[in-house]
Amino acid sequence: MKILSDICIDYLSLRKNIDENGVINLTNYFSKSILSLLQNEIVEIFTKNKKRRDIYMRETDNTPRKMYTVSQKAIYESSDLIPAFYSSKDLNLLLNKITGKDISPVPVESGERFVINGLENAKDTHGWHWDDYTYALVFIAKAPSVEFGGYLEAIPNTLNEKNESNAFTAINNNKIDRHFYSEKNIYFMKSDTTLHRVTPINNENLRVSLAMAWATDKDLRLDLDHMTIKNLYGI
Repeated sequence: MKILSDICIDYLSLRKNIDENGVINLTNYFSKSILSLLQNEIVEIFTKNKKRRDIYMRETDNTPRKMYTVSQKAIYESSDLIPAFYSSKDLNLLLNKITGKDISPVPVESGERFVINGLENAKDTHGWHWDDYTYALVFIAKAPSVEFGGYLEAIPNTLNEKNESNAFTAINNNKIDRHFYSEKNIYFMKSDTTLHRVTPINNENLRVSLAMAWATDKDLRLDLDHMTIKNLYGI
């Protein structure tokens, strides 16, 4: 399975970009065939396994989660492709070279290796949050046109303090960057210090994404409770 394209990669430029902006587009560095395979697999799994969530997360100032989710467990039970992609040595090496760090797949027991998120109904949103682990790789399987919402907003280099109500402080005190990704785009995020959300969709459209978490050595030494993941994905 060929994962990466043959395009030359300027790792130092990508590293500088993600350090400054928190998010980088990696679409061109993946083969078109793997992106098409992932799209079909993700949409099929989402359609068959999605669970509705309408909750507010106390950890981030009660920001909303009005969305559908598919858990890591359901993906493992439904797919060989997604686990193989996530565990690929080529993918791991790419992300290590971009970050200049030794990053690795997160523990399977965390439930955060890979999950699927979906917005379908008007006002559905994946509200403001930071992730537990340092990095996230996100593949967009379905996305509405920009005028219908469902795009990424991000505030890089913000402080994530669990159980502290500081999400809205970060929102009010910083510039919000907007990132517009199309279907079969894939982006990489410094997700533990980039406050981010997917904006509400304003009509009945479909936005479906696969989110994959990646850990630093420091992450693996932390005692993470994964409570937000348990609430959102029912694990």
